[in-house]
Parts: sequence; C-alpha cells; structure tokens
Amino acid sequence: MTIVSNHVPIQSSNISFQLNRKIGGFLGFKMTPFFSTLHFDSNEFFAGELINVRILMDNSRCKKDVKNVKLRLNQYVRLRAEQRTRDSNRELSFLRIPVNCKKGGFLEQNF
Repeated sequence: MTIVSNHVPIQSSNISFQLNRKIGGFLGFKMTPFFSTLHFDSNEFFAGELINVRILMDNSRCKKDVKNVKLRLNQYVRLRAEQRTRDSNRELSFLRIPVNCKKGGFLEQNF
C-alpha cells in the first residue's frame, strides 16, 4: 500500500470569529449577553505548530464577571479515495484559561 500526501497550498490569512453568548442566570432565567471576538494569525495549522489567539471580550452589557475562557481545538479531516469520502472530526485539545473580565468591562488578551 502506498500513501500519497498532496498538500494543497492555501492562502494563509488572519481569521476572526465573533461569539455572542448569554451567561449567568439560573436555569436559563436572567441571563445577560456577553460578546467576544477571537483572532487567529492563520487559517491553517500543522502538527507541532504554536497557535496564537487574541481574544477581545466585551462584557459591557453583562451583569456577571467572566472568570474563565474555554478554548477547544478540533481537527477536521476529509479523506477522498476513488469514489469514497470519509470525514473525521475530533477534539485535539481543551483549555480552561483564567481571565478577569469584570461585569460592565472590556478585556483584550493574547494566548
């Protein structure tokens, strides 16, 4: 059996995601909005490579302090051979990082 790996070059660029969540409250009641933006320095990463993440947190309309940021890294792979395709999605890493974003405040942090 021969395995051939063709790396298709992708124009690597900065990529950002905006997340809007409701946090706090009890059983879904009295939750308040929390907004964040995640910036990555690339849209493509390889094994062993360091991933830099900048997180901008907007807690201005929230009534709760944000004490932790949870980052989860997933690997998505699509394999194609002849007429078959197989997709794989698995969690590679999970981090819980302590932060100190007070209610009504803003925070920018690099990881």
